Amino acid sequence: MMRNGLAGLLAERARISPGAEAIVDVATGARLTFADVEAHANRLAAALAPMIAKGDRLALLMGNGPRYAEILFAALKLGAIVVPLNLRLTAGEIDYQLDD
Repeated sequence: MMRNGLAGLLAERARISPGAEAIVDVATGARLTFADVEAHANRLAAALAPMIAKGDRLALLMGNGPRYAEILFAALKLGAIVVPLNLRLTAGEIDYQLDD
């Protein structure tokens, strides 16, 4: 798994201050530490590894929240290129972006 860039920063922060609060889900009040986010991202990366290779593009069409961050970091750990898509786009606009 890749350890530079943003994924490396998360790993380093989880190592330095694992119990520090990283994400607060305003909708639910759930609080995740850097160690939580790193562990979740590592599990997701392991699950996605058979399907996503370095340089692959992974489109994300989802709302903001802890899961978005965890999937983002998991993809970055694998060396994938994350393509964020806006939930407010029409189906045609999303099709256009995916084809591009």
